[in-house]
Amino acid sequence: MRIRELPIIFSGPMVQKILAGEKTQTRRIIKPQPVQINDDVDGTWQWVKTPQSFDDLTMANHLVEHARFRTGDILWVKEAYATHPNGGCLYRADRGDLPPDWQAEGIRWRTPLFMPRRLSRLTLQVVRVSAHQIQRITDQDTHAEGFWNDENDTARSQFVKAWCRLNGVEAWDGNPWVLAIEFKRLAIS
Repeated sequence: MRIRELPIIFSGPMVQKILAGEKTQTRRIIKPQPVQINDDVDGTWQWVKTPQSFDDLTMANHLVEHARFRTGDILWVKEAYATHPNGGCLYRADRGDLPPDWQAEGIRWRTPLFMPRRLSRLTLQVVRVSAHQIQRITDQDTHAEGFWNDENDTARSQFVKAWCRLNGVEAWDGNPWVLAIEFKRLAIS
């Protein structure tokens, strides 16, 4: 099996959780989504990439087989950044105390979308990939996503709020299929 190197984007709060060693999983919405063709408890699904129909478990396995990310892949993290006039790099996740529109002379925050590989400071390796509908996330998974119960909220509730902030409320309410990507951190450049 050939190991591939792929980029992956993370928001500032998720980068902070990876750096703190609190986050070892991420979930990404599968596109295109499977379509449920039978509304019984163990639904029957079809996916535009294949003509067959699948039950829940077979659909999950099929989605993993066709996933962008695979066990063993190396992922380099793209995050919001700015290049400093002296040639250095600043990372937005490290500047959490600054307002989002903060600017300094010669420094402009850039979207992670266009971050070049050479500026990435986090390298991850995919340990496991699975698929499920987002609302089936377990308590153990919310912990691996970097969320824990506190005096105000459960880990699951915190995860749902963060998920909705990043993906929209409909991305929770619609219960889409997601890839659950478990990873380990390899290096900080």
